[in-house]
Amino acid sequence: MGSDYFVTPVSADLFSLYALENIGEWLQGWLGLYRTHWANLDATDEQKSDFNLPADLPVSQGWAGYSVQQYVAKTSGGRIREVQAYDRYKKEIPSRAAKLHKVQSPSLIHEELGVVPNMFSMIPMAQNAHAPVASLTPADGVRGAQVTQQKRYVEQLTTMFEKLQANLAL
Repeated sequence: MGSDYFVTPVSADLFSLYALENIGEWLQGWLGLYRTHWANLDATDEQKSDFNLPADLPVSQGWAGYSVQQYVAKTSGGRIREVQAYDRYKKEIPSRAAKLHKVQSPSLIHEELGVVPNMFSMIPMAQNAHAPVASLTPADGVRGAQVTQQKRYVEQLTTMFEKLQANLAL
């Protein structure tokens, strides 16, 4: 509730779809309670004046989109093969996020920010090196095909962050 903006990371599964709906409902309920209690405070109440409590919270226009966790899929001929079980759920994400539209950023352009790649061993390497994935070097353990993977991960995440930046009008 104290955030200006938030992103909802989801997986292509039934529980994430339920979670999107629940987050929208909970947020609307919490914002409603806040607004009601704020309105009930006397204008001279110390809480209202000393803390300069706003009538509404920034998060009431703070949903900045969603990211989807990549599921493990097989590749064929260098292309990722669709997995119908996951893709069915992924296609439902926009409609299940409908309740979040009530609290979306006014500058929201890209509801789906992108797919967060499964970076496999890159994450523990980055943690061990105390460095972001983009800064890993052969000295940190990056070898062979990982160099290409690392570049692709960085490109995917950069695109997602650019969309997020646009959604926040930054």
